[in-house]
Amino acid sequence: MKYLYIAIAFIILFALFRFLRKDSVKEKKQKVMKISEIKGIYYEYGAARGWSYSIEIKKEESKFFLNAIFNDPENSYKTTNLIWESEEYAQTIKMFFDRIIEVIDNNEVLSWDGFNGHDPRALDGWSFHLRINFENGSQLRAEGENSFPENYSEVRKEFYNLINEVIRIYHDNDK
Repeated sequence: MKYLYIAIAFIILFALFRFLRKDSVKEKKQKVMKISEIKGIYYEYGAARGWSYSIEIKKEESKFFLNAIFNDPENSYKTTNLIWESEEYAQTIKMFFDRIIEVIDNNEVLSWDGFNGHDPRALDGWSFHLRINFENGSQLRAEGENSFPENYSEVRKEFYNLINEVIRIYHDNDK
């Protein structure tokens, strides 16, 4: 009977240690990911029947870069791979970057790290992939198919508005 009590005590201590360690690792991870240290954001939106796009915005020192891939609304058979890296677009990209940072902050997106949602009952629908890179090498990843993290709709709307602004500027400059 004595050995049974020792075994139970050992199991309880082991479980407690694992639980406390998991919280400690989670705390460290959250400390590493700071809004002020974001240097790159990649977002991809996919629809089974509809419009899909991706947008990536990066900051390197004081320079900003944007890469957007989308089906051109004026020619849906043509996929556009748009790259802005010149000074001509620097202020616009910085404005987009700051806007997305604000949305990330206001909607607690850093808490999404590791989210991987999937609804197996859905036959088609929507999906997203989000990657945020930080100056210290940390990376947040979140993705979902017909299952989304809290506040996702607000974040999705802002990326949707952003890609439409990019497309508008692209067409205005094309004329």
